[in-house]
This record gives sequence, structure tokens and C-alpha cells, in this order.
Amino acid sequence: MGYLIFTYPEFKLISREGFSHYNIIIYNIYDLIFFPYFYYVFWSYINYEKHKRIVLFGGTLFFFVCILNLYLQNPMLSTQILTYVYGGLFLIVCILLYFSKLRYSHKKTMKQDLLFWISCGLLIFFIGYLPIEIKRYFDSLFNIVEPPYIRHIQRILIIVMYILIIIGFIKMKNRKLVSKKI
Repeated sequence: MGYLIFTYPEFKLISREGFSHYNIIIYNIYDLIFFPYFYYVFWSYINYEKHKRIVLFGGTLFFFVCILNLYLQNPMLSTQILTYVYGGLFLIVCILLYFSKLRYSHKKTMKQDLLFWISCGLLIFFIGYLPIEIKRYFDSLFNIVEPPYIRHIQRILIIVMYILIIIGFIKMKNRKLVSKKI
């Protein structure tokens, strides 16, 4: 989507020439879809009722943080830092709640569970990337230039996350298709 907006002017959300390369709004909208989706997935897979209520409360609070962040930052011009940081921190909480559920499951089935591998990838990514995102925000406030190694760390985190997700797809137990008899 970012490629389309950057390449084709008819897809651009902002038509003013000075801001035509800004596509940050796409990432802000993406966060509004990404985090609640995973909150719902983890809510669905967690069995313990107390943990389900925590996920439901935290997911609801996420939307209040989004609304608050709209008053603090322009979503067309900057990353919604409160939304992203809260979303990432609460996603880590959801992953840990899911892992506490897995603690009692069989190790062999756990390694064949796609959500386990996705969770591992997301956990590593957000534990490593949230401090980078916070640092970038404060660096932008004080006009501090980001050291080049930060971008390398970001890429490594992305690669590790995707490798773990790919491992999950490879190790995933094949699902049997149920055929309906007519």
C-alpha cells in the first residue's frame, strides 16, 4: 500500500505538495487494525476466565488510548506514539498470558502450534523494537540524528520475527479438510 501511495499520485491521501511523501497515516491506521486483531486472537485462545477479562479490559483501554493520542498528536503527520507503545506493551502482556496457558500443554504439540511461533516472533520484535520507537520519538523532539546501527537492529528484529513465523508454518500440524457428503 505504501508503494502505491508513493508511486501513484491518485492514491495519495494528502494532496498538498509539501506533505505528499507522508504516508504515516497508513501506519497509524494499520496499528488500529493490527493490535485489536491480535488481542482478539489471544482472547480466543486463552482459557482462563480471569486472563480473558484482562485481555478484554486492555483491548478496550487501547481504544481510549487511541482517542487520547488523537488529541496529542496529528495522525497525518506523526506516529501515534502512545497508541503504538501501549499497543505493543499490552500485546506483550497478551503473549505472556497465552504462554502461561501453554505451560501446561504437551511440549510436542506446542512446537506444532502456529500461534506459539507467531507469539515468539512478536514477543522478540516488540521487546526489541518498543525501546527503539520510544528513542526515535524523543530524538525527533530534540532533533537528534539516529545512529545508523539502530536501523540494523530494527532489520534484525524484523528478520528474526519473520523467521520464527516461517518456522511456525513449517512445523504446523497439517489440518485435515472435512468433506461434506451430499
